[in-house]
Amino acid sequence: PQSTVLHPQPAAAAVKKPVAKICPEGVYCDSDTTLMWTIKDNGKDINWHEADQYCKNLTLAGLSDWELPTIDELAKLYDPKNSSTYKIRNPLRLTACCPWSSTKQDSGLMWYFGFNFGWPVETNVGTSLNHRALCVRRSGK
Repeated sequence: PQSTVLHPQPAAAAVKKPVAKICPEGVYCDSDTTLMWTIKDNGKDINWHEADQYCKNLTLAGLSDWELPTIDELAKLYDPKNSSTYKIRNPLRLTACCPWSSTKQDSGLMWYFGFNFGWPVETNVGTSLNHRALCVRRSGK
């Protein structure tokens, strides 16, 4: 019979991990998706058109090319274990429940994600109460 030789695996600490890119202050760098997020939202009620312009005009930590995230990108930030009112992944902070997405439902309807209850909702683009702009930047831009 043939024998198998098992080679010991290196200790976890000995395994070289990729060096993370330096993430600028005020920005959250998601290593799983390579997306960059503004840590804070815009801080006040905003309709979809205003939110879209807010992100497009934003310069943060010397970086431009910000935009509204897709509804799926927002959904991945939902953290049901977070004990705060808005259950979003740390270190992100929301001043109200519902950041807008770039995902269009229909003419005049866009999706937002409700971080107070954990699912996406469609609403009129002119709605502003409790809506925010949380901007994303895709790597390579």
